[in-house]
Amino acid sequence: MIATNVVTEASRWRLDALAPGQSAALGDADRPGSVPRRQLTELDRRLLAGLGQDGRLAWHRHAHVAGTSAATARRRTERLLGSGESALRCDVAGPLFERPVAVSLWAQVPAPELGAVARHLAAVPSVRFVATTAGRQNLLVTPWLRPAEEVHRLEAELAARHPAVLVQNRTIALRTAKRMGRLFDASGCGVASVPLAPWAEPTPR
Repeated sequence: MIATNVVTEASRWRLDALAPGQSAALGDADRPGSVPRRQLTELDRRLLAGLGQDGRLAWHRHAHVAGTSAATARRRTERLLGSGESALRCDVAGPLFERPVAVSLWAQVPAPELGAVARHLAAVPSVRFVATTAGRQNLLVTPWLRPAEEVHRLEAELAARHPAVLVQNRTIALRTAKRMGRLFDASGCGVASVPLAPWAEPTPR
């Protein structure tokens, strides 16, 4: 199924746990700058792989893992982040803040209403991901819920506001084992990682 537009995704999801000033400061630090994009070098790839393993490493340790100096590691990493070629993402352990249930809803929405429905759902506090798709179910929505029963309230509110929307399929994940290359324990905390390397050649079966 092809996503035609990602309306919102998890890196934009907010719990409103920070004061406005704190949130703004993080937003400024995370916003891509005006550094032009360029082709990734082998060192860039090692730096990105190191960040994927542990994004909180001190510069000297990050440099040691990548095989370069601390000054070079910092300069090149800041360039990668400033150009928008990569981004740092901090996520939360769903079970620890009482949203352990991940639900995916596939819905069929009349074309004239698709944009409005997608924007409405993107503003719902529990929703982490919304995308329009080029399929029979042209809308995918992923909220994180407290109990699984909340899915019925979400669907009822959606039906009341947009009666033409038809939810055609649902999947529920009671526990997430891996996300964005991180492996989780039963409490939802990261315990290990699987390196993400989108530039790598596919491994033959």
